[in-house]
Amino acid sequence: MVTKFKHPTANYYVYAILDPCHMLQLARNALAHLNFSSLNRIQEGEGFTFPNKFSSKHLQFEKHKMNVKLSAQTLSLSVADAIEFLDSFMELTEFCNSRGTVKFVRTIDRLFDMLNSLSPITKGSERPLQPECNETWEDILKS
Repeated sequence: MVTKFKHPTANYYVYAILDPCHMLQLARNALAHLNFSSLNRIQEGEGFTFPNKFSSKHLQFEKHKMNVKLSAQTLSLSVADAIEFLDSFMELTEFCNSRGTVKFVRTIDRLFDMLNSLSPITKGSERPLQPECNETWEDILKS
């Protein structure tokens, strides 16, 4: 991905810096067509609870477009784990062939943690991008 372009009237490049919060919201919007309502129905309707914060509020994200927290909770490891469990172990038809979605959600979660890091002493994927921790973020970017 090229994030620069030559200025049309001057002799210099213009660089685009992508904001992790807005990129997370765009990723959530890209998945809006998927059937997250089945996950919500199972969690709220049938009393089968997973350790995630996904609720009907997350399904109505059009009303909360600027809420990054809802996007992060929708595209979280706990939601990916719940979808994977319902596909692999419960074998529910609504979740069959959801491996791609699970991988996408896990990747987005790791990338958001890595790009939205606040503390220099954090470990793992939540550690800030620094030369001394390049093995961690190179593994994430290459996966």
